[in-house]
Amino acid sequence: TYLNELLNEKVPAYQLSYTPHPLQPDLKENDFHLINRFYFLNPKPQDKERSYLWQVESPFQIDTNPKTHEKNFKKIFTYFKSKTNGKNIIYLPIPYNYPTPLNTNYFQKTVLLAQVATYYTKRPKYCIYHLRNEMIQWMLETHPTDIIFCGNYWDGLKRKLSSQTQKHFDTQYKGYCADKFSTISKAKFALAFENATFPDYVTEKIFDVMTAGTVPIYAGAPNITNYVPKECFIDYNNFKSPKELYQFISKMPKEEYFSYINCINKFLEKPEKHANHWKNVTHTLFKHLKLDQTVIDKEKTFQGFIKKIKNIFQDLKN
Repeated sequence: TYLNELLNEKVPAYQLSYTPHPLQPDLKENDFHLINRFYFLNPKPQDKERSYLWQVESPFQIDTNPKTHEKNFKKIFTYFKSKTNGKNIIYLPIPYNYPTPLNTNYFQKTVLLAQVATYYTKRPKYCIYHLRNEMIQWMLETHPTDIIFCGNYWDGLKRKLSSQTQKHFDTQYKGYCADKFSTISKAKFALAFENATFPDYVTEKIFDVMTAGTVPIYAGAPNITNYVPKECFIDYNNFKSPKELYQFISKMPKEEYFSYINCINKFLEKPEKHANHWKNVTHTLFKHLKLDQTVIDKEKTFQGFIKKIKNIFQDLKN
């Protein structure tokens, strides 16, 4: 599960309380809340000045207007860039760890297409789960040996398939994915479909595929090119059907494929320049958390803080 743990980690002179449910007693002198979840109870009124909300969930799970929470929090951090004001509502992209990219060999890639994601059928506003489901089903029905896929709950799709396609499902479905990067690296292309389509909602999905040395096929944020150059990925919205996409990637010349890979490698050369790099995100958070500079060991606190923020997001892999 994602962001579901109660974190209480000591840093020099301060107590960072990371929790979806601020039910603990009144904050002590050097404590503050950093709260995120699509459901939570508001802080007590007396704790507002040391309570902060960080919106990173999908737009169908949280309020897309952060101003709703102004009266309860000192500051709100959100990826809804158009809703920010630079004062108490701060733009903060969803962070990414940028691990060392895999150096994969094109000729060692054993399959055309891969996907690592969870199977869902719900269709709230903005949600695009159905796109990944439709692509997987079409591939299993038409070109089963060209795809491998992993993740939880895909037996829900299997029950909808014909008996023959269920056999293909059994051979191409790899179950729970313990190593997302290794799985994706086996494929020339991988689906990087967000949970929702919404401006600035850009999660780890496209970055994980690039880091695995594979070309992403992306669906999600309409302004994705504000975050990733268009030469680094294939835009799923440019195709009318799974069939049209398949024809494009299956017939792609090697020279064109390597042009994507070269762009990806260039993009990943200096990850620290990207706004969603862990360190940049943490610097922004740290700058806006109003701590008493007379008692804080700034460098040690920052290093402890960035470590804990990274740990919070370790479950974003699937």
